[in-house]
Amino acid sequence: MKNKPQIIITPTFVICWCALILIEPGVWVILAAPVMTLHEAGHLSAMLLTKTKIEKIRFRAAGMEIVSQPGLRSYISDAVVALAGPFFSLLGSLTLSCGNRFLRFFGAANLLLGILNLLPVCGLDGGEALYSLLCRRISAESAQKTVRILSFIFILPLWMLAVWIMLVTGGNFS
Repeated sequence: MKNKPQIIITPTFVICWCALILIEPGVWVILAAPVMTLHEAGHLSAMLLTKTKIEKIRFRAAGMEIVSQPGLRSYISDAVVALAGPFFSLLGSLTLSCGNRFLRFFGAANLLLGILNLLPVCGLDGGEALYSLLCRRISAESAQKTVRILSFIFILPLWMLAVWIMLVTGGNFS
């Protein structure tokens, strides 16, 4: 009998979703769930394609984490799994051209999620893929150092932009 992955829903996941619904009770928050589901379906599809065994699926405040069973995988398959989520998100963004308001929101949210996750930042899909591809050419330590430096280069201006938007609009940080 095949081992099924363990599904873990953390308290922070439930708290964050409840808080989001309370803060923004409109339909837009509810539509975020299918956007994230499509993105994670990309990762899961790539894991099936590369025959990566899934140990745990953990729902956390910061999103979903898929933990694979330890084993020998190639750096290429790791990069494919990392990039499959943003690829599915970008496919979902094709609904931007639809006339329906909800489908346009779905497309825009997918586009933003796909682009954000392609950034070469530690913890994001782009950073994971870059690390895997760099490990094919240089040592894991050098690859990790390179991704950390790029993370700083990309995160600093984004953080400054977010603070500026918050100050100008008087809105919250999100």
